[in-house]
Amino acid sequence: MIYDNLNVSGSQTELESIVVDTGAHYNMGTSQNFPMHIPTFLQQNKSDPAVQVKRLITFRWFSLTSVLQNFFPKLRSHLLPRVQATIQRETDLHAPACGTSAPDPTSPIILDETSCDFVFFKNDCLYHHKLLRFNFMTYDVRRGTDIVRPGSNIMLLADLVDSSAPPSHNFLYAWVLGAYHANIIYTGPGVHDYKARHFEFLWVQWYDVVDPESSGWRNHALDSIRFSPLHDGDSFGFVDLINIL
Repeated sequence: MIYDNLNVSGSQTELESIVVDTGAHYNMGTSQNFPMHIPTFLQQNKSDPAVQVKRLITFRWFSLTSVLQNFFPKLRSHLLPRVQATIQRETDLHAPACGTSAPDPTSPIILDETSCDFVFFKNDCLYHHKLLRFNFMTYDVRRGTDIVRPGSNIMLLADLVDSSAPPSHNFLYAWVLGAYHANIIYTGPGVHDYKARHFEFLWVQWYDVVDPESSGWRNHALDSIRFSPLHDGDSFGFVDLINIL
């Protein structure tokens, strides 16, 4: 089970050096010493509720199986807009030098349910990291550092996370299951080369705020949280490290 592997391996932390840059929002190792082969991972954890949860829906004449958690499609859906935004920035940057006009930003790339099929993982691998450093300024104007590893809790601003529904609370809370980077090859609309690009992300289990109306600044009370139920299709997900507070 995924939860059984959250204890930090000291040997892995020692083997991976992290360049400390206090001017950056976060510092993460760049080594690829700890690869995770995606097909093997999915096969070994196919019964883990963090990777795949199925729900049997029974009708009068037939039954349907609905997959609520699905690690790989969710990861590709998370990475797709980030990859396209990166390619768009590269295109805008190089267009003047090449004497070509940049694409019209008012005409975004049209995406559909097959768009994630354009996202490929080089060598079919993710690369695991056991330790991250998040840098911040303290209230007395000093430098501070938070250490985040699998099993840590994190907080985000709700409006920084992509969602089809408006946020019901100012903040989001999550429990970290893993920290990874991947080398992504994109072959879809807007592509101008097929080189692999480096992306970093966290795999998380989301918390729900128990009673948003009774907490927060207005009520002078901290939020009470609990894990989202496993039958909720959005109880697990992925987070861009830049959005973590």
